[in-house]
Amino acid sequence: MNDLTKLASKISQQLESFINMLQEEKQKQEFSLLYFETKMLWIINWKSTNYLKEYCELEIWKDNNKYSLMCNYKAEAVLENLTEELFLLEEKTIKELLAKSDEVLNEFRKDVQKFSNQ
Repeated sequence: MNDLTKLASKISQQLESFINMLQEEKQKQEFSLLYFETKMLWIINWKSTNYLKEYCELEIWKDNNKYSLMCNYKAEAVLENLTEELFLLEEKTIKELLAKSDEVLNEFRKDVQKFSNQ
């Protein structure tokens, strides 16, 4: 298994566990996880009382020989769409992203909890 596959698998597994915990603790919010490991995209959404759609996403993409990772909060309404960049790591190797993956996932989980509690 190459490092990119390891990273994608680790993110998916940890977010699946996180979603299971959220679903037990906050059943009314109807949390769900949508991910595409081959596209390096993970989305956690929840039932919103303020918007039509509300979610946090984590995305990894390749820039030349390096990778970037970004996490965003997004909310969609009839007349407005909001996007807030939560954090960005640029020009990292996969090994560097793997080394920071626990820190990134912890921050992402905190952000999901923060925004879903608003």
